[in-house]
Amino acid sequence: MNEVAFEKKEDDGEDDENIDSNIEWSNLIFLPFHSGFKLMVLFSVLIKSVLGPIQSVYPIVYCLDVMDQNMCLSFVKYFYWYCCDTIYGVDTFLHIVHRQVTEKAMRREYLPKSAFYLLLDIVSLIPFYRLVEENICPPTAIWPNILAFTEFVVIYRVVDHFSLESTHSFWHIVIGFTLLLASCLNCITCFWLLLTKYGLCKSCSGSNIYYDWRHYIFHKLNETDENYTNYVYSSAYVLSFAINRSFDETKPSTIWEFYMICFLMICGYVFTLFVVLPKLFAEAILTLCRIFTNYPHVQRIVQDTRRRNSSVTANVRVENFYKLIWKKRSGVIYLPEVMAELPRYLRLDICQDLVWPVFYHSPTLRKTTIPFKRWICDFMKLDYKLPGENFFTGPHCYTNIYYIKSGIVQLMSEDDGVTPVLSVTGGTVFGDINFFISPTDRKVVVRCLTYCEVFSVSRYHMIRGMHKFPGDRRIILESAQNRIEHAKALYRCKQDVKGLNRAEVEGISWIKKRWWQISEVISNWKKTFRKERYKYEIPPEETNYHCAKYIGQLVLCRDAQLQTKSIFANVNFPWIFAPNSSFVTIWRKIVILTVSLVLMLYPPHITSLSIPMPFRFFQFWTDLVYTGDICVSLLTSLQNQDNIRESFASVVFARCKTLYFFLDVLSTIWIENLVLLFGMPDLYYLVQFNRLIKIYILFTGELVRWDIRNNPMHIVGYKIIIINFSAVYIMSYVFYMLSTRIPGITFSHFFGKKHCGLDIPKSQCAERIEEKIDIAIAWTFERMFLEYFPRKLIDIYLSMISLYTSFMVYMFCKTLLIAAIYLQFRGIVNYKYFVTNLKKYYKYYNIHPDLLRRLNRYLNCHWKYYHGADVMNPDFLKNEPFDIFWKVQGEVAEKILSQSKAFAGAHPGLIRELAYYAKFLILPKNSAIVLFGVQIKNASWIVKGHIKCEFHSENGELLKTYHKPGQLLSMSSVFLKNVSLRTYIACTDCEILYIKLQDFHKILKRYPTEWTYFKNCIDEFSPGFDKIYQSYLKKHRDYQKKLRERIFHSRMSLIAPITKEPMSSPVTPTIYNVDAWPAPDFQFLEFWMLFRATIVFVSIAAAALQGGSGVLYRWPLILTCAFCDCIAWTDIIIKLSLPYYDEKGILIYDKLKCVKHYLSRGFLLDIIGVLPWFQIAGSLLENETDENDAMLINTMCRFAHLYILFGYFDYLGDKPNINSAFITIVKWQVILVLVMLGGSHFLMSYCVAFTFDANSRFELLDIKRRGTCWMPAFFKLSRNITVEQLHLVYIESLSLVQCGFTRMNFGRFIINRVYIGVGTSLLFLALLHWYVMCYSLALLISNSRGHTMFQNGVRQLERFLEAERVDKNLIYKTVRHFRYWWIRTKGINIHYLTNERIGVVFRQDLSYYFLKRTLVALNSILQGGESLERQLASASTQIYFLPNEMIVREMDLNSSIYVVHRGKVVISQGGKKITTLTKGCIFGQLTDDVSRPIKISASAESHADLLQISNKQFQDFITDEVRDTISNNPQSKDDFIATSKNVTDNPYDTVQYILRGRKSIKLPWMAKPMEAHHSSWYVKWLYLAWVVAPTTSVAMVLILDTLPQNFIGKHIWGLILSDLVYFANFIAEFYTMELQVVQNKCVKRKIGFGVFRTWGFYIDATTLVLPLLTLVSNNWNYQLIRFLRLRQFYYFHNSFCRSFKSKAAPMILKTTIVLLLFHAMTCGWIHVACRGCARVTKNYKPERFKMPSFVVPKDWHNDYIIALTFILLIHTRTTYDAVIALSPSQVLYKVIINYFIFIIDMWLISVAMGATYTKFRELYQYDYNVGNLITCLQHRGLSPTLLESVKEYTKQLWRRQRGNWLPELAGQAPVCLREDLMEALYMHHLTAPPLFQKLPQYFRRQLVSRLQRIVIFPGKCIVQEGDIHSCIYFIHEGEVEKRYVDKKGESKMLSLLSANGYFGLIPGMFPNVSFSFSYYSRTVVDLVFLKFNDWQDLLEGYPDIKHELYTAATQLKSEVK
Repeated sequence: MNEVAFEKKEDDGEDDENIDSNIEWSNLIFLPFHSGFKLMVLFSVLIKSVLGPIQSVYPIVYCLDVMDQNMCLSFVKYFYWYCCDTIYGVDTFLHIVHRQVTEKAMRREYLPKSAFYLLLDIVSLIPFYRLVEENICPPTAIWPNILAFTEFVVIYRVVDHFSLESTHSFWHIVIGFTLLLASCLNCITCFWLLLTKYGLCKSCSGSNIYYDWRHYIFHKLNETDENYTNYVYSSAYVLSFAINRSFDETKPSTIWEFYMICFLMICGYVFTLFVVLPKLFAEAILTLCRIFTNYPHVQRIVQDTRRRNSSVTANVRVENFYKLIWKKRSGVIYLPEVMAELPRYLRLDICQDLVWPVFYHSPTLRKTTIPFKRWICDFMKLDYKLPGENFFTGPHCYTNIYYIKSGIVQLMSEDDGVTPVLSVTGGTVFGDINFFISPTDRKVVVRCLTYCEVFSVSRYHMIRGMHKFPGDRRIILESAQNRIEHAKALYRCKQDVKGLNRAEVEGISWIKKRWWQISEVISNWKKTFRKERYKYEIPPEETNYHCAKYIGQLVLCRDAQLQTKSIFANVNFPWIFAPNSSFVTIWRKIVILTVSLVLMLYPPHITSLSIPMPFRFFQFWTDLVYTGDICVSLLTSLQNQDNIRESFASVVFARCKTLYFFLDVLSTIWIENLVLLFGMPDLYYLVQFNRLIKIYILFTGELVRWDIRNNPMHIVGYKIIIINFSAVYIMSYVFYMLSTRIPGITFSHFFGKKHCGLDIPKSQCAERIEEKIDIAIAWTFERMFLEYFPRKLIDIYLSMISLYTSFMVYMFCKTLLIAAIYLQFRGIVNYKYFVTNLKKYYKYYNIHPDLLRRLNRYLNCHWKYYHGADVMNPDFLKNEPFDIFWKVQGEVAEKILSQSKAFAGAHPGLIRELAYYAKFLILPKNSAIVLFGVQIKNASWIVKGHIKCEFHSENGELLKTYHKPGQLLSMSSVFLKNVSLRTYIACTDCEILYIKLQDFHKILKRYPTEWTYFKNCIDEFSPGFDKIYQSYLKKHRDYQKKLRERIFHSRMSLIAPITKEPMSSPVTPTIYNVDAWPAPDFQFLEFWMLFRATIVFVSIAAAALQGGSGVLYRWPLILTCAFCDCIAWTDIIIKLSLPYYDEKGILIYDKLKCVKHYLSRGFLLDIIGVLPWFQIAGSLLENETDENDAMLINTMCRFAHLYILFGYFDYLGDKPNINSAFITIVKWQVILVLVMLGGSHFLMSYCVAFTFDANSRFELLDIKRRGTCWMPAFFKLSRNITVEQLHLVYIESLSLVQCGFTRMNFGRFIINRVYIGVGTSLLFLALLHWYVMCYSLALLISNSRGHTMFQNGVRQLERFLEAERVDKNLIYKTVRHFRYWWIRTKGINIHYLTNERIGVVFRQDLSYYFLKRTLVALNSILQGGESLERQLASASTQIYFLPNEMIVREMDLNSSIYVVHRGKVVISQGGKKITTLTKGCIFGQLTDDVSRPIKISASAESHADLLQISNKQFQDFITDEVRDTISNNPQSKDDFIATSKNVTDNPYDTVQYILRGRKSIKLPWMAKPMEAHHSSWYVKWLYLAWVVAPTTSVAMVLILDTLPQNFIGKHIWGLILSDLVYFANFIAEFYTMELQVVQNKCVKRKIGFGVFRTWGFYIDATTLVLPLLTLVSNNWNYQLIRFLRLRQFYYFHNSFCRSFKSKAAPMILKTTIVLLLFHAMTCGWIHVACRGCARVTKNYKPERFKMPSFVVPKDWHNDYIIALTFILLIHTRTTYDAVIALSPSQVLYKVIINYFIFIIDMWLISVAMGATYTKFRELYQYDYNVGNLITCLQHRGLSPTLLESVKEYTKQLWRRQRGNWLPELAGQAPVCLREDLMEALYMHHLTAPPLFQKLPQYFRRQLVSRLQRIVIFPGKCIVQEGDIHSCIYFIHEGEVEKRYVDKKGESKMLSLLSANGYFGLIPGMFPNVSFSFSYYSRTVVDLVFLKFNDWQDLLEGYPDIKHELYTAATQLKSEVK
């Protein structure tokens, strides 16, 4: 049967109609998925999650009438009473029902709700609080009020409703995130208030005096209801920890509050770290990825075109093409690969919708049937043509049909090739008949006038389609025949009338004339048909001028289309402007300039009391431009895909529908006049802010539209600047206007006050701000460095809004910049990661040092020219249009090949085809290209550089010649397919052009003339050359060995020296033959650069220290600066004559050019940094420069030398094997240290004035405090500052600089509003630190690679197999295999990494070095010589197998040959063991070229490493002699050959030795050693000994050091226990086992006394013995030696944190390190600050100073939590002065730990963002591919309905199966393992069809591995009746309707197919048979399908099975008919 049904047939559709007419109440189960009901549920969730927790504190719903006073709150109250639980209960109930009715649910595409979420829903619906508490208005208590929080658990519905995990909508993210945060804050606030009501201390409850946090707001509680005020202030207090910004002076006062704020700070930090930053970072990556991917790709293409192509305009044309592609197609040229993952029905619908114009306009294809169109549309391709390119010429006019989709094409006369005969546009078809009958005499050339998009379909696919569809073949051929006959008649008519001597132009002229005649008739008819019924007759044809040679369809261009530079798209009134005309461009610039001025001028002027007259003129200009812009927009045509709207009505209608038009109107209308009319003059100026709505064009217009020629980093920088500036600038003036018009707002809280000096009376300090620009400055300073607290509730409201908005803007800009930097350096980091892995791999297997040097040479060469892009993306032109490919390298390759002597006079087509297959390759100097005696693999030509050729003369003399660009290397060897008799070595860096010899000869065979000539030459000269080759090779065999040795060791000393280089050889100048300084790469300069960078650091630091405490040591510092200046002058002299490399890489030695080069680069900065500018200024100016100013100028000038530091670090990182990320981070840390020192000097100049002796500038006389000092008010500084106070001020200046870094005022510093230098400098420091933070984070994230991606892939595969209920043993086996694969390879696919870009010869040497021993053993069997060994080495791939793992199975087809490299392999046949293979043995299909079943089974006896070589490559490598050797071996009949003698493995190269390292132990009572497996007790012991014990020991030492002596004895037990554990582990080390080589065997031996040879033993002994001295000396410092025990972390990391040994181990280790660091810093603060830390409780004002008072805790536990609070405040950047540093030592400690905390914070953020992004990487990668697909389809003009279908399908697909079924990692599994997985998943489907039931098990096992899987949603057509689609479908899950069309043309359902059914059996086996029925998905259907082409190799490999199968299939086919 063709298909199987599991339900009875239905007669007709009448019953269905009756059923459908009734209401199906069962559809109510889908009510929860209705959008309207979901909104009601969301509203209910928000009310429940808010009012539920509030009820626990304030019973406002049931006991109070507060909510009844407001209509909205009253509605919320009664909705909560009567509707919330009802609506949510119905939703929960229906979800439960939906889980049970799975069949009905499957039809609606909805997934059942998780049981855990249903449990939360039920918990929220049960009124636990009311059930426990009988009193409706109970008193406030922890219990049972805490039960009211159960209603909050449904907050997950907010995340689900807005899809916060997967959505990419900006507004969904913002709104959903805000609602979620508000609900969570409400819950935490209520819990905080509940604890407050209960009492946070003994005296905090039951008293009118507040001792807790309410003490700070006690004076504000009388503004309104006290409970409400407490709620508002506590909400702001809790919110401050989420956004790290304080709102008021609220601080913790009790110990429990300190515990709570520590918890809140950690929660807020984790929330930002793991939720906000990763999500926004991923969204920014998704937004910018396409831009940052296209930019380097296009730049490389343009640069290669400029470098290679000799045409001056070639690179410009390529660049213009990509610019246009980005504008028209957003950079997506072709349909992404994700298109292939869509189901067939959707792909066909898309293809049909995209190519329907081809069928509509083509007379040949117009009448074909729908199945034929559906089939042929899959093969239509879209190509892009550049202006001036020809097509439909040459052979292309014989093989393709072309359809012009867009653009203008001209038909040019062949007489001169310039004169345009006709211009046609989109809709034109070329080759409609020429496709079948090729024209022999063409008179025109088709050339693109503009950029064109052309559909094409090849003749091959058309003929295939006509063969498959006979009815359509008849239609097409009849139509073609009729049109040809008609054309012949017309041509004969032309001959009779005009003769044969008339030009072809006559026919074209007739077409043009006839076209306009008909067009005029049609246009007249359109104008008059509404008024009267008038018939127009078409003028008769003038057949004598008919063009008979063109048969197709033309769409002529209008004049407006040809006038591409016209400003009008429609020249008739009303005129319509062209969208890209010069007028529109200029107008847009005018509008942008005006809007920019509006943004700058409007806010300050409309908020001022008096408006100047110039601004009133500007207002008039603004209104005029705004109004004009609306008019221009209505008169500017819209470009939709390829069409331009030209009708005035259509343009206006389309424009009015856009959001931008609405914003334009809203920003233009004069709302202020309407306000006056309605009698509200107070709002006159406020409503004028509507003009600022127009600033949207600054974010969406020309300024942010990326151009392919611009660096996208500039656009990102502009966006960040304009977003921050607009937000701060507009908010500042809005709040200023509100503060001036609303009396209750505290002005100083938002804008601060003007601070006065001590000498200025306070009455003279005005509160209001007079200068307009000062408003924004004051707002910025007060928001960043909060000094004045709110006084009223309205201040809190506005502060929460402004700070939350600022937080979101800050996070958005931060993640945007991080993502941009990450994407910018991703390519470079990827290449460095590739180099690191490659070298790590070879070092792991002990690569030879000489090979490593050669490897470095290759890697450095590719880094030098392409930064590794050539290696990482070798086929970068693969998906580019052909014209682009030809411009980049095709033309250059064609030129080189045509000029080569070997192809002189060759056919141009041959040259072009060879050029198409040719590739370019960069090779480093001294690299071997072709070696003597080695088989040639490529035909190579020199493109750039010089190559040295070595060969022997007849006399045996070694000669050398040099080859120039354009020459073919080893010509005779290339043509004769023989080994090379010459050696070719690059004597400079070279670029070569190469073609694989296989491709070369295949192409040559396609050209009979050249092939015949070539074949005759081979037949004639080959025998003679063979003799010459053999004799020559024998004669110089010694030279071959020496050459191999020389190349291997990379030595050029064996090359015979010559006295004079030929002219073609490049001559490199050296320091010995030119009068110049050493070259830039001279070794001395490397040391000089390091020395110079050190001097720069010392110079800046020495100058900066003089402005602070270093002034006391001014004389030594001045001497240091003077020494540094001398070095700087020396550096200037060196640079004046230093040679340099120009843009072409040429080393320039000319002195004059060197001087000019230096003067134009860093000379000015060097001079600025070295000259004494303060002395020069003093001599030029009349007033003498103050000494304080002179020191500051000196410090600032020395910062000009920072570029030297930048250059040195960049030089260090500019190497492929160097991790530039960490070098860059170190660079920025050094810069920050210098900036911190310089910033402190600048701040000290505002606070301190030094007075020096007039005679001696170095003697300090006095130190005075300035009036502008920024020191906190609670520090009493005298007018004359003492030395101790100087140190305090200097350290505080460093602390203030760090506050500027972190954008907070942590320490109550006074940020002056009068002298804004301090605030401005802090703002600059904040911006610098923010950039450094983002830059460092981006580099750290890009470097946070490892096994996480691979590990996630393994986990994904494991989860998938578990979900499919695969056998647990198979899952374990699969996961174990991949874990082992990671252990052996570390995730490195070495065969992929060493691609052809590395070099053919070098790849052979690398592989041969490691595999030589195995291949020599194999050669003892094959007798193929060293040449065969090297070829096999280069083609082999290492694969790894666990013990007892199957390699191949008997009777399976296997396309690979296997060689045993390590371990042993068991060969069996018929279930019986035959033999065991060792090193060098080979098995697989050895004797036949045609694929056949293998005769044996092979499995790994132990851990085995095999070399895998494809059978095709193996057969190509071996010679006839080797084939004879194989066939003569009797073992080859069983598909294996064993070596005659077992080859002894090198014990250091065995698998056992390679896998060494696992910790094992054998205690005296153990019979055998125990390894540290994850399930053994030994692992738990190592966790205890390596992590718990050292951590406990160090933590106890730190905390006990801070405790009094009497406390230590009580807590010493912790140290004793840790010592016991550590001592036990110390003893256990004697019993640990290690793998040793004894008598060439690997054996495990006990270490025993061997531990004495390790340094770790003595460290452990010291940490055990030395602490005992504390008992003798009573000195606790001896305990600090325990810190050395932390070295056990390294052992723990090596043993458990690598690979997959433990998922939790890396997390445990990282968490332990972080906690230990925080514990150490906390204990350090206790030690430094005090024993009994002071914490701020309240403020009082003695005299003029605002001083804090302190309370000292008595318990050390309280001491610790307060110290921890201080550390967390610094780490989380929370601006609360809960703990203050008062002494210099405390401030210095704060400065030091703040610097280290910054590094820790940066590392934590990078780890969190990297881990979170890696977890969701699959989602964003899938969405990126889908986004590219949707963008491409949208730009191609896909219908909105289909576009929405694609979006919905991909969205549903991700929800159901995460975008794909079987994970990609399963494809990397070995063949047998992959077959086992597929057999477990889908084998039951192959047993359903009777045809497959009788197939052998081995055949079905292989067949099941060819199955694929896809999901179809309900109501979709899987296959349509009449379709030819060779595919068999198996229903894995769901239901499918089988339908047919009756005689009336109505669709009827015949049967219903359910799970385990199948259909398409006959069409799937017979490729030309169409489907007889249509199949529609009734429910969500998981289909497993088998394509016809995917299993043809199996049928060919098993001819008997094929015969039996098709015999039965033919019989079934006849029965079905």
